[in-house]
Amino acid sequence: MDFIRPILLVLRHQQRALHSAKVRPPLPSKPSPPTDLLSQHVPPPPSRLLSTLKTLHLFTASDLKTMLTPLLTFSLLSALAGPPLTSHALPLPTILSNTPPLIAWLWINILILSIANQRAPEAVLEDSLNKPWRPIASGRITPDAARQIQLFVVPLLLAYSSWLGVLTETLECLVGSWVYNELGGADEHFVVRNVVNGVAYLAYGAAGLKIIAGTSVTGEGMVQPAFYSWLFVVALVVGSTIQVQDLKDLEGDGARGRHTMPVVLGAGATRGSVCLGVLVWSVVCPVYWGVDGWAMVAFVMAGLVLSARVVLCRSAKADRTSFVMWSWWVMGMFALPLLGRDSAGAL
Repeated sequence: MDFIRPILLVLRHQQRALHSAKVRPPLPSKPSPPTDLLSQHVPPPPSRLLSTLKTLHLFTASDLKTMLTPLLTFSLLSALAGPPLTSHALPLPTILSNTPPLIAWLWINILILSIANQRAPEAVLEDSLNKPWRPIASGRITPDAARQIQLFVVPLLLAYSSWLGVLTETLECLVGSWVYNELGGADEHFVVRNVVNGVAYLAYGAAGLKIIAGTSVTGEGMVQPAFYSWLFVVALVVGSTIQVQDLKDLEGDGARGRHTMPVVLGAGATRGSVCLGVLVWSVVCPVYWGVDGWAMVAFVMAGLVLSARVVLCRSAKADRTSFVMWSWWVMGMFALPLLGRDSAGAL
């Protein structure tokens, strides 16, 4: 058994070593340098400002070409047309000097509308399919942070609108946004959706001409009843053809449960309704302003091209382009008062 004794001595030595390792106090670690979480995770002020501005831009990016630009164009062309839309011709310096305030007013309204439209859970789901680059869908900002932006921007808009003299129209825009987004008007039925879009042009258009003509601030350019008659026609045109915007979002709207026309009636019926509406208004609107000759032919041809494209080009990418072309067609319609120069008639 003598050969076992050395083995036992080795085992006993290893046990003592393990025991001493367990009871030995750990060596003091070097103190880590103090961590400034703000300096680590928050970018410096210039970068933070640029990041915030980019986030705000991303909220409104998809509406700049299809909402801000047409509304701005409508106001500019209506102001340039002068009588019978305004009591007298407006000086070009007045129009130019009032354009930046109008752009700011339109953009702030669109920002509020866009945030309200994008921060609901179902909206985030839709954007993850249709527009994954949007701030909330991409994780750039949380829905609660977006709501806080709204809480800051709405009072700012009201104060700015009061200074411009268009507080009533601004309240109408905010109510429309509330009905469209918070009350689910955009999701409930495509008729409600189209009506709200058409009525929105009444508020945006009325405020736009007041601002661009300087009616509210300087007292120049009194808006005439003929303008409101034309604005009502514009609202009818938009309300009866705006469903073209829903063709490109068919997949996302279906996932969200929105009752848009393509979801409820199908893409084919929607394309047919857009085609019919564009063709009818392409004739009615020039006649309304007494436009004839090459100007009427050009506008009718534009309507024919748009209608043919909506019916024949059916991919999601093509539908996005068709919606942009619809915006161009609408802006062409805004120029008719300049070409006709007739007093507004009755349809």
